[in-house]
Amino acid sequence: MYILKNNSQLIGRLGAKSEIKTFDNGKEFVNINLATNESYKNQNGKR
Repeated sequence: MYILKNNSQLIGRLGAKSEIKTFDNGKEFVNINLATNESYKNQNGKR
């Protein structure tokens, strides 16, 4: 069986306590607030 894994590196400071939810099937979901000092602008200069 092929397993697809996604990796991300998030750099910043946590804004609040993370919230962890566990579903009936055993899978977990984590909700976090992350503060950074960088922003993204598209080709039109909009954030």
